Amino acid sequence: MARQEESLIGAVTFLQPPLTFLSTAYMQENLIPNWVATVADYDPVDWAIVAGREAVQSGTDWGAVFGYCDLLAGFAVRCTMLVTRAFRAYQAQV
Repeated sequence: MARQEESLIGAVTFLQPPLTFLSTAYMQENLIPNWVATVADYDPVDWAIVAGREAVQSGTDWGAVFGYCDLLAGFAVRCTMLVTRAFRAYQAQV
């Protein structure tokens, strides 16, 4: 639990570049190594990139777009639950 904004900014800055580089943001999926493609399957940054990329293409597969949006929504719900627990634990300490 971070008690200062700077700690949270540092954590996000530490996590965002690797998550972006281990996604399909910079290279096509058929060109990246297999291990990066496996990591990208579980990467929320990649889910957002693939959903956005798919949504603007002609002949959009809306099922895939909504599937990735569902994954992102589920991730957001889990993060919200985690943050709520952390905040309650923080309040109990104060």
